[in-house]
Amino acid sequence: KWVHEDDPCYEFYEDGASLGSHVLMTVVSGLQKHSVVLGNTTKALPLDSAEQNLSNIVNMCHSLYQSNQSTKNKTFYEHLRFLNEWDGLRLASAQMIASSGVANNHLAGGDMLRMANNVVRFTKLLEEKGDKDVQLLTLSMDDFISDTAR
Repeated sequence: KWVHEDDPCYEFYEDGASLGSHVLMTVVSGLQKHSVVLGNTTKALPLDSAEQNLSNIVNMCHSLYQSNQSTKNKTFYEHLRFLNEWDGLRLASAQMIASSGVANNHLAGGDMLRMANNVVRFTKLLEEKGDKDVQLLTLSMDDFISDTAR
C-alpha cells in the first residue's frame, strides 16, 4: 500500500530533520576508521562530502519523480512501472537510500543508509562491550526465506 502513497524523495521527519541528519554522522564516523583509496592517495570520507553525495541523490530523485506535467499526479508505483528500467532503478535506489518513508510513519525508506548506520553502531557496541557481553543475531536471507516461490 505504501508504494501507492509514499513520496520516494521526501527526506524529512516531522521535526524538520532529514534522515541524513539522523544517521549520516554515525555512518561517516564509522567509515573514517577505514580509509578510502582514491588514485594514489588515501583519505577518510569527510562529512561534507557525504552530505553533498546524499543531496545529489535526493536531487536526482526529484528529477525523476513527478518532475513534469505528464507525471505530476503519478504515484511512486506508477513511476516504477512506466519509467525505463535504468530510471526506475535509480528512483527505487534513491528511495532506499534517502527517503524518510512518511507514508509508513518513517518505518520504510532509507533502508541502505539505516543499514550502514546499524553496522557502525553494532561494531562500536562490540568494540566497547566485547563479544562476551553482546549477543548479536544475524540472519542470512537464505536461512530466513524458506519458500521464495510464494
